Amino acid sequence: MTVLTTGRACMDVEAQIASINACGQRKQWQAALSLLGDMKRTTVIADVRVHRACISVCQKGAQWKSALGLLQEMPGIRLSADVISYNMCMQACEEGSQWQLALGLYDDMSCNAVHKNEITFGTCIVACEKGKQWRVALALFGESAACRVHVDETIYSTCIGACDHKNRWQLAVSILHEMVGSGIERSAICYNACISACGTGKQWQLAVGMLREMAGHKVHQDTTSYNAVITACAKGTQWELAVSLLDEMAQCTVRKSSMTYKSCISACERAGLQWQECLALSETMRSLQDDPKALPKVGGQGAVDDEVYKEACEHAGLVFFLPVLGALRADTFDATATHANRRDAVARIICSALWRVRGKVVFLFEDSRLLRISPSFVQACPTPSEFNIVRMLGHCLETGTSPGLEVVDLDPSRGPLGGHITSIVAEYAKSGPTAAALLHEAYPDSLDFRIAQGSSSGRSGQEGSAKKSLILFLGAVRDMSEDELREVHSACQTSNVPLLGANLGEQAEFTSKIIDILQGHFAHNRLVPAVWRHARLPLSASIEPLLPSPTAAQPAAQDRQLEQGFFWIFVPVGGKLGEITVDDWRQDGTYEVPRCCISHLWRSRGAHHSHLLSFVFANGEVLTVKPDLVTCLSRQQRAAPTEQNIVKALRIGSGDRTAQRRDTWLKIDEGCVTRSRAGNLLRRLGGNRPKLSSSTFCDLHVGGDGGESPRLDAYADAVGGLEVMPTRPARDVVMLLHQVGDEDFPDAFRAELAASLFGVTGRPVLNLTFPLMSLHTAISLLGHYGYVGALQMALQAVGRPAARRPAEPN
Repeated sequence: MTVLTTGRACMDVEAQIASINACGQRKQWQAALSLLGDMKRTTVIADVRVHRACISVCQKGAQWKSALGLLQEMPGIRLSADVISYNMCMQACEEGSQWQLALGLYDDMSCNAVHKNEITFGTCIVACEKGKQWRVALALFGESAACRVHVDETIYSTCIGACDHKNRWQLAVSILHEMVGSGIERSAICYNACISACGTGKQWQLAVGMLREMAGHKVHQDTTSYNAVITACAKGTQWELAVSLLDEMAQCTVRKSSMTYKSCISACERAGLQWQECLALSETMRSLQDDPKALPKVGGQGAVDDEVYKEACEHAGLVFFLPVLGALRADTFDATATHANRRDAVARIICSALWRVRGKVVFLFEDSRLLRISPSFVQACPTPSEFNIVRMLGHCLETGTSPGLEVVDLDPSRGPLGGHITSIVAEYAKSGPTAAALLHEAYPDSLDFRIAQGSSSGRSGQEGSAKKSLILFLGAVRDMSEDELREVHSACQTSNVPLLGANLGEQAEFTSKIIDILQGHFAHNRLVPAVWRHARLPLSASIEPLLPSPTAAQPAAQDRQLEQGFFWIFVPVGGKLGEITVDDWRQDGTYEVPRCCISHLWRSRGAHHSHLLSFVFANGEVLTVKPDLVTCLSRQQRAAPTEQNIVKALRIGSGDRTAQRRDTWLKIDEGCVTRSRAGNLLRRLGGNRPKLSSSTFCDLHVGGDGGESPRLDAYADAVGGLEVMPTRPARDVVMLLHQVGDEDFPDAFRAELAASLFGVTGRPVLNLTFPLMSLHTAISLLGHYGYVGALQMALQAVGRPAARRPAEPN
């Protein structure tokens, strides 16, 4: 159709509307607006129908601003917008993800006494759903019922899905049943959304009942239906039912996806450690053609991806060798014990060494028995909390069956230590180039990560480093004995393996944090060349250079240096503050919360007094923890940073009376834990507003490498040399830390925090990335960067020029 040209004053309204509609068919919204402008300059009066036609064209052309402009100009030319005009503007806003504007139009209709119909409510509900405004969407749905407006099946399914996000399974069931009374046929989409909501609310019986109800009403049960029910069974620890549903899918010829197997594996793990079922399901899942690289996710953190898993299993990689107190017996691994033989420390070490990273762990117990743990153990323990890891280890030792675990008994014929160290070193030396390192804060030499071999930027991997193995010897609760050090020296001499003794800094740290730091350097391609560059071969005949000095003093200057400013980290947490819990037999806890506390606030001998840590929940609440909590717990003989101690302290400190009644002996000093929101954060903490000119405010995306934002590289070759910088580094550091693809901060939180802390509008000044690692690993590594004086210099380097900072208010 030929679009009529402008300038014909005699053309009547009907012809103009036809021309505008022709523009709409070709999505030529500029031409439509031009025709409307021509009408205003002629004698042809543009009535409501003309404006409505132009709004429709703008809506089809995704021009929500122009559509709103046309609607707003109608009262000025004495035209009353009707429900169709409002609905088309709402649709334009909904398609443009402008849910606030859609709600504004909804309110304008009420003010202007414009009748709302099913399209009005449906469009607003969908707009709010897209904007993740679940509460508002449900409120609109309730108002539509009050107005006796009947919405369609799509809106019902949208509202049921909103119930899932708000954990309101009762309302989801009610809405589904309401569809019958409204004469609307319930589709598989509605049933699936309701089943998912029941699963979120841990109502597995209802979820199974709805699956059966679908069959009774002849509603097609698809893969999504079964996946939702199996997931609900997993949350309800009904592993047998989950596996039977898997078999039922085969009988009903319903296609299985990787998510189906993941959910079944999770059900088996949560309920009773059914290793055989897990292994069989895992092998079947890996054989799927639709998603061959899928692996079970690790409770909010994610398991190692398939490539990392294969590489860690097929070649040596990193090996952590640690001596442990006590005997290797099943009864010493009791998940319900409060503190037995420091098994909490063992669990944290295993988590740091295996989850979302690559490595193997070898523990040498005092009874000279060896426990070897490989990455396949991750597949058997989806959530790496202290409770889960200790429970699984105890079960494995009792039954003698598990993937990824191997117990090696003492062989007295091979020496007092059973020849374990010699065997480990010889095994990896035969597999390829291998180096070993003894790590302790008392060694005089530091392991230097700042210069990478064969790389000027630090971004590219080292040539051949992935084929080299590292065996890292370090203490776990206790240091290595002199006899153990001598055997390491002898084993390396025998197998011709280069060896060095070094520190990661002269400040003592928890072993799990040291492993976090090592894994972080490994993710930056720095660990392998650092060890290989300094390891020595041939070794000296004397063991003396490898004996740590018992008189090594802790540097007193460190705290003074950090006290000049603060390092404040914000971490997003799903759910609500009251949902922080430790693992038990019924549910998974929020294991990253205590792990992040340990990484940022605790150290082996005291606390990081210049550090602050805030957890930001989905509802906008902020829980801030100060290092004073470490001292407070220590005074009450609870210095050990176990999950139970930390979670109890956080709940009591935040005013949880139930937690206080359960542990009346634990008292948390005022100010150690503070509950607030972004807007009143400083007032609740009683602090002064920092100056943006002397601070760094940044957003660090962990696992975000490869995007537009630069990587935070705290290495000399990455920032052009750390020893000489043109200006003084920032005094204070405020960092928002989140895992790409996982929980993020609530909407508008970044802007609210900027206004609260610095009195400016906008978002964080710097957007930076980090390689893939867990959040607690990233926090430990950032703390290490700060300790060696590299963090603020690196932030300053990526923060130039100063023009990137928003102006401070007068």
